[in-house]
Amino acid sequence: MPKLKNKSYIERLKMCNLPTLPFSRIRARDMIEVFKILTGKYDTAAAPVMDIYDLKTTRGNDSELNKIRAKYDLRKYFFTNRVVNIWNRVLIVLNHV
Repeated sequence: MPKLKNKSYIERLKMCNLPTLPFSRIRARDMIEVFKILTGKYDTAAAPVMDIYDLKTTRGNDSELNKIRAKYDLRKYFFTNRVVNIWNRVLIVLNHV
């Protein structure tokens, strides 16, 4: 694509209708993995434990995850804590569409 040669990264993405790299990483690496874990696609002995919020005050969202409070940064940025806010936000948006 010779037209894209002198364009910036953002302009190339817009011209090709592609999402940004951070968005692609969040979607591909994190959200798809959470879905696989919650639907039992992985062996339960090998998959990380993700707590589904058990109170029924989630306004119809049956898959909302419970975030564990972490004292240290190591645990705060661990996969099971890092994806909770994004997963819950995505489900809220999908339920209201």
